Amino acid sequence: MEWTRDVAVMIRRSPHRRARFDVIAEEHPEAAGTNLQPVCATRWTMRTPATTGILDNYPAVIETLDEIGASTADGAAAAAGLAGKLRKGSTYLGIQICRDIFSPCELASTKLQKPGITVSEGLEIIDLLINRLKDLRTDEEFNRLWSKMEEKVEKFGLKEPELGRYRRTARSRDRIQNAAADHEFATAKDKYRKDYFEVLDKIVMEINERFHQEGIDTYQKLERCILRHPDEWDDEIKSTLARFSIDADQLEREILLFPR
Repeated sequence: MEWTRDVAVMIRRSPHRRARFDVIAEEHPEAAGTNLQPVCATRWTMRTPATTGILDNYPAVIETLDEIGASTADGAAAAAGLAGKLRKGSTYLGIQICRDIFSPCELASTKLQKPGITVSEGLEIIDLLINRLKDLRTDEEFNRLWSKMEEKVEKFGLKEPELGRYRRTARSRDRIQNAAADHEFATAKDKYRKDYFEVLDKIVMEINERFHQEGIDTYQKLERCILRHPDEWDDEIKSTLARFSIDADQLEREILLFPR
């Protein structure tokens, strides 16, 4: 995401650069005409448009950065460096992964910010989000992303992903007795699949820790006390009221006064 932000900032920095990008994108047969969007530091709902803007205009973005890099303008060296990064198939793959992961997260974030949403409705949205992320954590989904990347590597002349140099850890160097051998990946695809799964696992874990905190079940039960008609109160709700020393009869009279 950092490179996605840097690309948008670099091209949108001046009206001249934006105009040149528009011209190049309009003339390039592979460009989809999607505008480049900035990555907002505070609004999560701006990450999918930012990644989509680059992926839909990938060769036009590289050509624009090449022009900036060949000029004497401020940031020319940085633009040339960004163009070099975008020429790697691994960069295209990374931006694809960001878009596929952020898209359902941003949809859930938008729904959670709607006025009047209840805790129960919010938790249902979170459960749907987690299920969607788990659906993405499959070999089929990763293979789809990898195949799309390979297609663009051939079409745009990008550099194929490679395995970095294998480095022995201190454990393997010291040959600690009975220590497991360091894992070596057979192919770059195997390595990036592992990274892809780890990212999804980390996000699911963070979402669970954020929304399924201690006490959320109790809060949800108290919410149901307010939202349900007293005639629908079950033993669980009555037990919750008693736990907090809430007078059920008085709460019932007050709830019946609420407009429904």
